[in-house]
Amino acid sequence: EHHGERPPLLLGDLRRERARADGEPMNSRVTYGTDNEPNGVVYTFADQPGSRDLLAEFRDGGKPLEPLVDRAARSEDVEPPFSVYVIEPEEPFLVVYIVLEPDGLLDETVADTYL
Repeated sequence: EHHGERPPLLLGDLRRERARADGEPMNSRVTYGTDNEPNGVVYTFADQPGSRDLLAEFRDGGKPLEPLVDRAARSEDVEPPFSVYVIEPEEPFLVVYIVLEPDGLLDETVADTYL
């Protein structure tokens, strides 16, 4: 049961399309649980002409995830640890989903859906 939460790619669809239309390489959105409390942050990276392999860069540390995690902690006034998912769908974009409550319902939903 998802309790009104949507999987991250559905949440990211509008932002991804807007980023692609505006030519922006990255967009972000805070997600909320049914209690209207922030439960995560979705970062959507649109493919750009001549772009790098972001998945490989995140995987090998060439592009660190820490700045995104730090930004999520600051903007939502919460403390790590967080769960961080890097999702590469078959679309021309990459999603980084930072779940603010490890082992919570959203974390379980994302893990069950994308791992």
